[in-house]
This record gives sequence, structure tokens and C-alpha cells, in this order.
Amino acid sequence: MPKANVTRYAVLGLLTMQPRSGYDIKRFVESTISHFWHESYRWIYTTLDQLEADGLVTGRSEDRGERERVVYRIASKGRKALQNWLSEPPPQLRVRDELLLKILLGSGGGRGATRHIKRHQEQMRTRHAQIADMERSLTGLGFETRERLGLTLDLSRRLTAAHLKWCDDTLKALETPASRGRKTRQRSKTD
Repeated sequence: MPKANVTRYAVLGLLTMQPRSGYDIKRFVESTISHFWHESYRWIYTTLDQLEADGLVTGRSEDRGERERVVYRIASKGRKALQNWLSEPPPQLRVRDELLLKILLGSGGGRGATRHIKRHQEQMRTRHAQIADMERSLTGLGFETRERLGLTLDLSRRLTAAHLKWCDDTLKALETPASRGRKTRQRSKTD
């Protein structure tokens, strides 16, 4: 089976919540679900154009002062396509992590690894704060949406906490003499 264009279904799903413009979709993604999903403006607009051409959404121009905007609504054909996609199991999660690859392949006594881990740790602290902000912003959403977003935020909070603990543990491990490899052991044998 060919790989699905998941962005199509993400956009369709967001349109089931309420009609939105491309800008509204991007803003919602950034403020509410960026802890697990992101899209560029360009890709959102490209997807909306394709969905409209396929009859899955309808767009209506609205005048907003100087700027015209197109607000999209999901069509019944779009709801059916979304339900079909939702009924399929998601593919197996495969991790492709450049940080882990650099730690595995790096050398030089762990200095590069330490620098990368500290940077990752700072990113995770920032993400942890963003997740807390997102949790506080759920109040304006409908009950079902709030509940489901709460579940996704819970997993993201747990994953971020696990990353932070891993960073602490790994930095400590890299500071111990045993983790510095054979050079330390070899030096002590020749002394």
C-alpha cells in the first residue's frame, strides 16, 4: 500500500473542528499541536488547494479589510476519506535520531557528545516549558478536543522528562573515567 500523505488527513481533521483558513490552520498547529506535528505554510496551502481540487473541502472567500482570505470547510467526501484513514493502523514508529548517531560515531573523549547533549538538554527544557504553556491554553477549546489534546500533551511531557533524565544520566556517565575509553586505562598501565 502506498504511503499516505498524512498532511491531507491532518488538515481534514482540523477542518472537522471548525472551518479555517490556511493561516488559521498554521496558527493552530503552532500554538496547540506543535509538540507532535508541524507543517510549513507552503505545504498547508498546497494541501488545501489539492483537497479542494479533489472535492474533499470547499473554500469560500471572505473579505477582511485589505486582505481577502479563503475559509475552508470539510466536504462529506472529505469526512469519508478522513474516517477511512482514521480506521487504518498507523505505521510503526521508527526513530531516526541524529544526536544518537553522533554519540555512537563520535570520538575525542566525549567533548563533542557532551556539547550535543547539553544543547539537546536545553532544547528539551524549552520544549517542556512550551508544553506547559500549551496545557494552559486548552481552556478555549471544546471538551472532546481538550481531552484528546491533553492526552497528546501528557505523552509529550513524559517523553520530554525522559529525555531530560537521559541527558543528566548520560552527561554524568561521560564525566566518569570509565566512559573515557581505553586511553584512560592505557595511560594508567604505562605510568
